[in-house]
Amino acid sequence: MSIKGCQCARNMEDKNAIQCFQCQLAFHQDCVGISKSAFKVISSVSNIKWYCDECMKLLPDVKSLNKAVRDSNDALNTRIDKIDESNNLLRCELEAIKSLIQRNVDGAERFDGTVLSTELCNLKNDLNKSFADAVRCEVKKNIELVNDEVKSVQKTNVNDMKERENNIMMFNLQETDDDKDRVKEIIKKLSSEVKDQDIKRIVRLGPKAETKIRPVLIEMRSCAIKDLVLKNSFKLKTMHEDLDKVWISHDLTVDQRAELKKLIDEAKSRKISCPGPFNSSSADTLLDLFNSEIVRIVDMVAPCRYVKSTHVLSAPWFDSECRSLKRNCRKLERLYRKMKNDINRNAWRLALKEKIQQFSQKRNKF
Repeated sequence: MSIKGCQCARNMEDKNAIQCFQCQLAFHQDCVGISKSAFKVISSVSNIKWYCDECMKLLPDVKSLNKAVRDSNDALNTRIDKIDESNNLLRCELEAIKSLIQRNVDGAERFDGTVLSTELCNLKNDLNKSFADAVRCEVKKNIELVNDEVKSVQKTNVNDMKERENNIMMFNLQETDDDKDRVKEIIKKLSSEVKDQDIKRIVRLGPKAETKIRPVLIEMRSCAIKDLVLKNSFKLKTMHEDLDKVWISHDLTVDQRAELKKLIDEAKSRKISCPGPFNSSSADTLLDLFNSEIVRIVDMVAPCRYVKSTHVLSAPWFDSECRSLKRNCRKLERLYRKMKNDINRNAWRLALKEKIQQFSQKRNKF
């Protein structure tokens, strides 16, 4: 029996009583102002919840409390799910660690020491390597480095000489504002075959200084034109009095200039060692000096090299008879080429056939 919540004096066994969902108190349908049709619907449908007036006043607080409880439950369930996922990951990692440990244990049980012994032997062999071998390897590396440097320097020198082969150097030419026109005029006077297009570039070398005359670099179009100009360099002395101290030469590299200076110093020293007036003995001395210098330069440029030559017969069976047959065959062939008749042709064919037979027999007998 439900607890009576209605204030009337009637009994609660009346069929028209309705119970509050929140406080569970019973009320008469007509006391709480519910129509019969509404009461009939509420009574027949189980999902409809009815609240009394007192509970309706408290309902907002209850709803907020229920919502807070539900949110807390949801958060707790989320954390529980995350903990379950972490537990699953830890379980998988533990299984992997167990399997790895088991494999290592199995490998350790199968290990017989052969791999370690091999490594120790290799290490011992490396340690037994002699000091001489180590020095030899290091020296070989250094030699290779030196060879590479020498090749690089030689290649650089060759390229430098190639770049300078068409150049002319002019020295002691007074500097003016019209240097280029003046140099062109001098070059054309030295060789009338030189044109303006044959002179590619004219430039002073080095920074300008009042106490020093800078040399002039003249780049010609080809080496042949440069040789034409240098061939007539002696004309500079007779051109003009301002050019009596001007001279021209090849554009030499640093090594070439050093070698030339060395030769000049040697010549000067030999000249000092042979003082006195010119006579027949001094002429002989100069001739000997000239010959020795020529031989020295030739030996430096093209040194003498001895080659042992051995002559080996390619066909030892080829004797005088074979030579005679070959000569006769060639003679008949020339005659046939000249006359163009059948008689000479047949004679040449017979001689050729005989030569081939004799050559084959002698080759087989040898």
